[in-house]
Amino acid sequence: MWIDEADREVAHLEVTFYDNFHVGGGLVANVQKGTNFRFDQAPVDGGLWLPTGGEGIVQIRLLMVKNMRQHFTERDYDYKRFNVETQQSKDAKVVTPKP
Repeated sequence: MWIDEADREVAHLEVTFYDNFHVGGGLVANVQKGTNFRFDQAPVDGGLWLPTGGEGIVQIRLLMVKNMRQHFTERDYDYKRFNVETQQSKDAKVVTPKP
């Protein structure tokens, strides 16, 4: 895990499974060793930290029947800031929920 010291935000995260990981005692899912993930984020337009990408290789056995192996890559870019204007009528009232 890499943390940006100035903003105290996670800039980069890597996860690797060195052993099998069982979900529901292995009945629901079994994440195989060697599965790994990478996640990156960076400050965008005024210091807001947003994801810039991720990558991973997933090896999993579902419900003790189906084996899956998946490699994925995701890149996020070209974030844009926009403003939304709203109007509130003069006779608007706050509604409180009843217990």
